[in-house]
Amino acid sequence: MKYKKILIIIIIIFLIIFSYITYKNQSIKSDLTQPRLEKKINNYLEENIVNSSSGGKIFCSHKFLGAEEKIYKIHAYLWIICQKYYLTENSIKKGSGISEPIALILKNNDQNYIIIGDKQPIDVGWGYSSIKKIFPFMCRKKISSIHSGHSKVVPDLISEIEEKARMHYKLPIGPP
Repeated sequence: MKYKKILIIIIIIFLIIFSYITYKNQSIKSDLTQPRLEKKINNYLEENIVNSSSGGKIFCSHKFLGAEEKIYKIHAYLWIICQKYYLTENSIKKGSGISEPIALILKNNDQNYIIIGDKQPIDVGWGYSSIKKIFPFMCRKKISSIHSGHSKVVPDLISEIEEKARMHYKLPIGPP
């Protein structure tokens, strides 16, 4: 009987901790998907992820995969697509681009998130070791699904980027 009471108390404590963590992660997710922060994230990606030294304009879009708080910093896990576009005589031409998962590291100053860095997988050929080091399990399953093509994430992000390029240049996207 005594062990039953202890077991019940342990289960209740576990449920309270699990509920708190789930609530906190949902709160972080709602903060990180606000339009103001989404724009800040895309600006960071456009300025820091793809090299723009050879001209053209970079457009980025992302899909939020998850987030967690680690030692006073928030790690936001995203799938990103960044594409460079060049203006030609009567259309827009695609340049280099990138499609990959990334972890952004943010600091929270009274609901004003500041992006202080990022972590990208470095394995050539999609080796899994750096993905395991950077991304939690919940995100690795989503990453695997996106990478294998079993998700509409990439086509949807490409559509968003193409629309941004069309709006910026006010021209159609031409053949590659």
